[in-house]
Amino acid sequence: MLFIKSLYAGKSPQAAEEVGISKVTGYEWLHEWNEKGLEGLKPNYGGGRPSELSEEQKEELKAILKSRDDWTIKEVRELIKEEFGVEYSFRHVTRILRSLGMKYAKPYQLDYRKPENGEEEFKTHVTS
Repeated sequence: MLFIKSLYAGKSPQAAEEVGISKVTGYEWLHEWNEKGLEGLKPNYGGGRPSELSEEQKEELKAILKSRDDWTIKEVRELIKEEFGVEYSFRHVTRILRSLGMKYAKPYQLDYRKPENGEEEFKTHVTS
C-alpha cells in the first residue's frame, strides 16, 4: 500500500525500489491495482501441484492400511507403488498418512517369554 500511496503522491512506478521491490514488480502491482483494486494486491497462492493419488485412491489406501496395524513407512511406500503405480518419497508418504488421520510410531516390542497372565502375576507379587 505504501507503493500505491507513493503513486498517488505523484511518483512514477520506478519508485518501487523505495519500498523494497523491483521496478517490474512495481509495474505488475500498478496493473493489478488498476484492474482489481485492493483485491488485486492480495497474494494468490496456487495451492501447489495436485496430488498424484485421487481422493478415491486415498480412501482405498486407508481401507487397505486398516486391515493391519503394523505397517512400516517402507511397506506403505511399496504398497502405494504396487497398487497405484505412484512412487513417493518416505517424507511424502508420512504426509499422506497424516492427511488420512493416521499416526505412526515405533512398534511396541513384545517379549515372547512373557507369560499370558504376566500383569496379574506382577500385581500379586507387588502386593504380597
